[in-house]
Amino acid sequence: MRVSVVICTLNRSQVLKACLRALESQVGVVPDDVEVTIVDNGSTDDTPTVVKNFRRYSRFDVRWCVEERVGLSNARNRAVAEATNQFIIFLDDDAAPKPGWIAAHLRAFAETDAECVGGRIRLDWEVPRPRWLHPVLDPFLGLIDLGDERATFAFPRSYPGGGNIAFRREVFDAVGLFDPELGVRPGRVVGSEETDLCYRLERAGGRIVYEPQAEVVHPVPVAKLTKRWFRRRAYHAGRTACLVELRHLGRARLFGRNVKRLFSPPPAEHAAPAPHEHPSWHAALFLARFRLLFALGYAAQFLRGR
Repeated sequence: MRVSVVICTLNRSQVLKACLRALESQVGVVPDDVEVTIVDNGSTDDTPTVVKNFRRYSRFDVRWCVEERVGLSNARNRAVAEATNQFIIFLDDDAAPKPGWIAAHLRAFAETDAECVGGRIRLDWEVPRPRWLHPVLDPFLGLIDLGDERATFAFPRSYPGGGNIAFRREVFDAVGLFDPELGVRPGRVVGSEETDLCYRLERAGGRIVYEPQAEVVHPVPVAKLTKRWFRRRAYHAGRTACLVELRHLGRARLFGRNVKRLFSPPPAEHAAPAPHEHPSWHAALFLARFRLLFALGYAAQFLRGR
């Protein structure tokens, strides 16, 4: 099984260097079956030097290209065009894959009929969690953890994280590429382009599987651990969630669905606190504020429409 590992990057040469070192430690795969495709989205730092150095020592075939159209979706779409293998795995440039990461993705494809596999994403905290930050908000820092057993993702409660997600190549022929109108780019906090693609895939009958052994570790930088960052993230995440749902469900269906939510018990949180954790009242209060801002963003986008 031949696989292309895709890393899209923009002016993050130091974290990219650490990511590539972790990638080189992969076990359980034949090096000749692995291609690493790095898409530079217009870096002005020493990213080209980091890639050239990686090419010198890597066991894998390393491809590098520059995508001048800014935006993560544009970079990912360029990667799909450049990658040559049957399976394509997307990895964030600041993530560190565990040694058996590639092998676990390929095993999940071989043992299931999935068209898409999403792996576990754990968080690596640079500093201790602030007392005001509720564990329920960890997914907004990148956490994806559905447990230790293989499971099926399903809209709208859970989808893979874009920093650790794999597809069969034919998926892009069947349901299209990442939408450039979505996706992170300078000045935009959230994107949900992978959610949009996964919904199109699921609607077409495709299966999306969670594979806990395909694990990466994602850093949580100090810069993100501010209330201001989370408040901004909450509002824009609400707008983005509504935009994706409007595209696929339509205004009338979405209105009825949200009215039903008001009179239904709340669903289980995607990242509920572990039994031993007791969030402070500061965390509970900030969580309520976060949800309010998310709802305001959602409502603003609903009124604006698509």
